[in-house]
Amino acid sequence: MEQKELLSACHDELVLVLSFFPRVDAKASVVLAVDTGMVGYLAAHLPGLDSKHWWECLAPACTIVLLACSFWYLYGGAFPQLKGGEGSLSLLRRDCGENRNQVR
Repeated sequence: MEQKELLSACHDELVLVLSFFPRVDAKASVVLAVDTGMVGYLAAHLPGLDSKHWWECLAPACTIVLLACSFWYLYGGAFPQLKGGEGSLSLLRRDCGENRNQVR
């Protein structure tokens, strides 16, 4: 492939990869809204600390743990790891064989 064809192919692939980000962001927003609603409902319906039975606190405790995991993954989606990136499609280093500054 010539330089212009390679650059055009890299640009087309970058456009394709970047077209997925709004979809992922919209789905993450929906999950955040559901998680926030669940936290509000859980806060309003938590059993009191003077509960007579230990199993009454088991379901809310499990829910809190699962919601914490969900928020952790949402955080990871909003602020991804930027270390490395040699094989990343969004950086196009592997596909173009060039430095990011040369592709721009």
